[in-house]
Amino acid sequence: SLSSGECVRRLEGHSLGVTSLVLSSDGSRLYSGSWDETIREWSLSSGECVRCLEGHSATVTSLVLSSDGSRFYSGSEDKTIREWSVSSGECVRCLEGHSATVMSLVLSSDGSRLYSGSDDETICEWSLSSGECVRRLEGHSSMVTSLVLSSDGSRLYSGSDDDTIREWSLSSGECVRRLEGHFSGVTSLVWSSDGSRLIAGFGNCGLLLLDWLSGE
Repeated sequence: SLSSGECVRRLEGHSLGVTSLVLSSDGSRLYSGSWDETIREWSLSSGECVRCLEGHSATVTSLVLSSDGSRFYSGSEDKTIREWSVSSGECVRCLEGHSATVMSLVLSSDGSRLYSGSDDETICEWSLSSGECVRRLEGHSSMVTSLVLSSDGSRLYSGSDDDTIREWSLSSGECVRRLEGHFSGVTSLVWSSDGSRLIAGFGNCGLLLLDWLSGE
């Protein structure tokens, strides 16, 4: 409960640690990825696991749900991204192109593009009509741990274990800005509710609020 700060229910079923979570758009279902190589679908009305999805051959590291709620995507230590049908629970496609663990995923608002950050130090842009990696963004010198898009979809922001955050123009594919010196391994990125500040989590247990308009 956010009002009391108390844990009101514990969901149990995975045999190893939970690495990633995504909530359905209507708030009725929760999807969890795990070190046990599975994804579980939970009913939040009952607290029960209603489905266990198997297919990855290593840790499931990241999850993202399509805006229409019909598909979700999972990244894994097995170097692949899997596309799942929410209605059937079946894996409908496997995207291959990274040479190391897929660490992070983000979808474009129109659902036509998927971006994946990897331990191979690159970001892949995937066309979801063809299932192909159509562009690879290079510049980081360590794993890409986190990705977020700007509200208008024209910019991609990436956090990395190389202690930097990069801003990418998606029209040109170029890195247009790099912030460094404030971090110790960027582990997560999220926008503030008004979209004016980028909040970064980093490896020495800290959080940093960045005024992205000024880059400070």
